[in-house]
Amino acid sequence: CDPQAAAAIVVDGSFFGRIDQHIIGNYIHNFGNNGCNQHSAITHGSSGSVVNNVVLGAPSNGIQLWHDANRILIANNTVLNSGVGILVGSGDYYQPPAPADYIKVINNLVAFNLTWGIREEGLTGANNLYSSNLTFGQPNNWSLQNGLIDSRTILSNPLFVNYQTDGSGDLHLTAGSPARDA
Repeated sequence: CDPQAAAAIVVDGSFFGRIDQHIIGNYIHNFGNNGCNQHSAITHGSSGSVVNNVVLGAPSNGIQLWHDANRILIANNTVLNSGVGILVGSGDYYQPPAPADYIKVINNLVAFNLTWGIREEGLTGANNLYSSNLTFGQPNNWSLQNGLIDSRTILSNPLFVNYQTDGSGDLHLTAGSPARDA
């Protein structure tokens, strides 16, 4: 358990002046050491997107924005059985300190996580958007800062065909899923 943290996929180009980096279409399951709260599946620290990924079983965060995160789209992801589903924030900066701002978290399925579904932490801005996400089965679904609220959120079981925590199941949605066409 490295105190410097680890991730299956890291996009952290602000240190090198890189922006508009994209993490698209990955399947990550059971990554990291379950005794370590420093292992996230996906970490993004500049600008760009995290889209169409499936994350299952990250000990810390399924999707994490940190360092100099700004202007990032997080959309159409499925994040299950992790410590925190989606963490949005900034800190430990490479560039001058700035909030994680202009973040759009839309149309994600975030369920069965150990502590939080979607959470803001560290320095965050007032221009973040949280809309049309489904959260279910974690002790806490939301923790947003700066007076932000989520809109059009569905708080209901996503009704997967065969959800298995080890990744062996079928994460397609059943015909009766509240996430279909929502």
